[in-house]
Amino acid sequence: MGNNLVFHPPDCSYHPKEYEGELLWVPRAEDGYGDADEHMLPCFLLQCSSATHLMIFFHANAEDLGQIYVMLRYFRTFLGVHVLAVEYGGYGLCSGTSSERRLLTDADTVMDFVQQELEVSPENVLVVGRSIGGCPAIHLASTYPVAGLVTMSTFSRIADVVNVGQATSMFLGLVFDRFDNLRRIRSVQCPTLIIHGNEDTVVSVDHAYDLLDECGSDYDGDNGNIAIREGRGHNDLEPKEDVIGPILEVWPDLRSGEQLDLPGVEDMLLYQPKRLAPDVISRLPYSPNWVPHMLPFSKTKIISVDGEEI
Repeated sequence: MGNNLVFHPPDCSYHPKEYEGELLWVPRAEDGYGDADEHMLPCFLLQCSSATHLMIFFHANAEDLGQIYVMLRYFRTFLGVHVLAVEYGGYGLCSGTSSERRLLTDADTVMDFVQQELEVSPENVLVVGRSIGGCPAIHLASTYPVAGLVTMSTFSRIADVVNVGQATSMFLGLVFDRFDNLRRIRSVQCPTLIIHGNEDTVVSVDHAYDLLDECGSDYDGDNGNIAIREGRGHNDLEPKEDVIGPILEVWPDLRSGEQLDLPGVEDMLLYQPKRLAPDVISRLPYSPNWVPHMLPFSKTKIISVDGEEI
């Protein structure tokens, strides 16, 4: 019940046939899910031919992969990285429901897939999370020797964000003991960038300073960087100006190094589950047999507000 206070899945915004060539199904860890084919983890993989790093991206609450697709194109184009974006249980094409445990387990599953199947070492991985997505991003950065961590509009502790008036005393503790980013970020040793708008009324900018103060503190590290964006709120960070620019300041050599090939990935992208889970079928925007009237988005030209192709 407490998870209903935290997770707010939107109506599904995308269909698997719209993202052929970029929709990657990652096998989930065995944990009693039943039919494995129905319960694979949908991700978007946007490849960059000159990439030397791979970004794992975790989106915010109340949005799914379809709603952030354009932002992912920005990251690929202007950072020059492969982008692997992860869906959450009960969101988009992902079966099940979300909880902190599910979120972190799926994050570990993706990291294992990146290492074992895509053959990318953690040292070439940049983990990025926006809002609640900062939780799995910080978890991975505190567990694996990744190249870097970026949080966007992320809270320090969920207890300071959830509307207490919606909760009852029966399960306040069940929620508030979870999503403790402040504790986890103390174990982060990689370079870290904390991005936050100074007019964020959902997660106040104080959370950013709290995360900065604790970043790497278990190791007496000085690995934290902060970028406070003037006039920005919780949901209006501009990808190029507010996110990509600060990232390149902290990691100016993100495009340097040996080209990062992803062996066998084209065959992986051709795979589609034989069936979707019933809960996924119930929220698809179109029927499972729907035929799109246009090319997949991977083959569609998108022009940024600056007139640049992304």
